[in-house]
Amino acid sequence: MVVVICGLLAVSLLITLLSPFWLCDEGVLLPATIANNPEELKRRQTKLLDAYLADEEAYKQGAISQREWQIRQRYLGNRYVDLGRRLQHLSRLGVLLAGMAGMGIFLGSAPLEADEASIARTLRHIVLVNADLDTVWGQYFFAVHNKSNQPQRFRSEVMLPRETVDFQALEGLTAENLQLDHHGKIFLEKEFAPGISLLSIGFQTKVAKFSRDQLTFVAPFAIGEFSLASTLGSGVLVSNSGAREEFSEGLPAMLSSGTYRGILSKDLAAGALRRVEITGIPKERNYLYLVAIIFTVILAGSALYLLAARGVGR
Repeated sequence: MVVVICGLLAVSLLITLLSPFWLCDEGVLLPATIANNPEELKRRQTKLLDAYLADEEAYKQGAISQREWQIRQRYLGNRYVDLGRRLQHLSRLGVLLAGMAGMGIFLGSAPLEADEASIARTLRHIVLVNADLDTVWGQYFFAVHNKSNQPQRFRSEVMLPRETVDFQALEGLTAENLQLDHHGKIFLEKEFAPGISLLSIGFQTKVAKFSRDQLTFVAPFAIGEFSLASTLGSGVLVSNSGAREEFSEGLPAMLSSGTYRGILSKDLAAGALRRVEITGIPKERNYLYLVAIIFTVILAGSALYLLAARGVGR
């Protein structure tokens, strides 16, 4: 009996140590599956509301227990709120984009390349971050300045976080403008009209089940100013996870309106690494999953032992 109990405890401990590897999804870098369409998000909200009402009716009819209804109620409610937060984020981005279009020069019209370059990236690069229970999702803004009076083709690597599992062309780009090479690097290639063109790319990373949520950026080229921000009402906070001097608290001028909070890093050389941590994401349910798995294994082991003991007794 003692041997069986020790065996069950050993199995439980092994599952505790290995479960993060089982529960974490392996990300595959894929283009364009992020839900940034407000109509699609509203459709999902309607579907969740229908499921909520159906479960409520099932509880009233006695088809499901009170405990099961409470679990479903919390789950569906949380998912509904997550979608609402994403819709709010997209709405604020729309306002931000309108402001950017009206005063594009704020991005810094001086190119980082040599003065003779007739087309180049501008100085400022901005990442807005938000999250739900499963996904950290963000939008990376930058601009290209064509100083000539003729359309020009331009190709450049894109700085998305290393943890990216999904990306999508958004403002000023199409899926055809983004290319993924065999090293996993993302490049944009497009013909740009004269003037400053504002661009943005959406990305997703998976929320870590039991560890810290981090985003790692490696500058493929020199960057004058790199900032990351989140909306004040989102509950999500972006903070420096590297050396203290790499970031300072602050925002670009056009975000300093009481709506965002964030951090700034200036004068990044090509190859510079910046790592940030994302906090404010609820994770309590992951530990409940772990407890449930351990309990199930113990229960199954006990059942097998009883069956084996009953067979020997015969």
